[in-house]
Amino acid sequence: MQLKRDYCSEQEFLVINNEFQNLNKGKMSITEYVVKFTEKMKVVPHLVPTELSKVEIFSNGLSADFGLMVKIEKNSEGNYLVS
Repeated sequence: MQLKRDYCSEQEFLVINNEFQNLNKGKMSITEYVVKFTEKMKVVPHLVPTELSKVEIFSNGLSADFGLMVKIEKNSEGNYLVS
């Protein structure tokens, strides 16, 4: 949260928090979506505490045609694989 305290007012933080939670690819290219997701995620890391939560939130923001292509599996070693 140091970034929040150093660079964002409480109001700006709440706006970014809301934008991140409602972020979806829409008409953006996949590259633009990745950049926006990553930028906002850095401000609200508490919303994505694990790699799995990052993948889930990221894939939820993809349009249906992309979202159907994202598959999350747990291997025998307990690691999550995204394909």
